[in-house]
Amino acid sequence: MQKVFLYCLVLVLHSAISNAQQYQLASPDGHLKVQINNDKSLHFSLMKDGKPLVTSIEAALILKGGMLPTQNGKVSKTEKKQVSNVIHPVVAIKSSAIQDDYNQLTLNYN
Repeated sequence: MQKVFLYCLVLVLHSAISNAQQYQLASPDGHLKVQINNDKSLHFSLMKDGKPLVTSIEAALILKGGMLPTQNGKVSKTEKKQVSNVIHPVVAIKSSAIQDDYNQLTLNYN
């Protein structure tokens, strides 16, 4: 009986862990990293050089029609993008060119 219970417990834990969607994104220099977990709701954690700065913050938009992303919402598509641009301001106060480097992660829901 204990073996059957243990087997069922392992099966339930495995399915709970496998349903969680996890994503990571790092700054161009690699010092900042954000880990995004999408289980029952969307949570993120922020680390700098491996040390936690912000741990498990829930992210959502509350609108008249409900909350985005919805509870138990699943990510249907992800897109990562690395951008490196130079911005030339119209009025150069400190410099005539500003380096604009970032990594972008887009999560699309059903």
